[in-house]
Amino acid sequence: MLNEKLRQQRHKYTTRLQKGGALLDSMRAMTLKWGDSTETAHLAGNIIGLPSRHRVRDVVGRAFIPRLVNSNPPNLWKLLAVLERSGVDRSVIVPIHYYATAASEPLLWDFVIEELSTMAGTSREVTTSHVLR
Repeated sequence: MLNEKLRQQRHKYTTRLQKGGALLDSMRAMTLKWGDSTETAHLAGNIIGLPSRHRVRDVVGRAFIPRLVNSNPPNLWKLLAVLERSGVDRSVIVPIHYYATAASEPLLWDFVIEELSTMAGTSREVTTSHVLR
């Protein structure tokens, strides 16, 4: 089965899941300030108002870089920055962030593929009661 084959190719699950929804505004702000040089990591961290340098390193290293720099496709932050600067509606931008978040975390990716995708194209709304068992 294709899902089984993809799962075997992916990395093992980790416990490094970050609060995806809670970081959305930070990720959006960072896409506007990020650049190709490493100095911009510090700049990007400062504009999102995190309480400590440790937290900045954590968000940049464990969320922004895996999701939007080392992404598939690579450097997804560049596309998002163009969309943000163009004033594209949030309803277009947010699903890209959700995709990037799921694609960077094997556990989340498998959950989306195996559980949530079965509801795609239906009129069913996904709520926490569907995923908490």
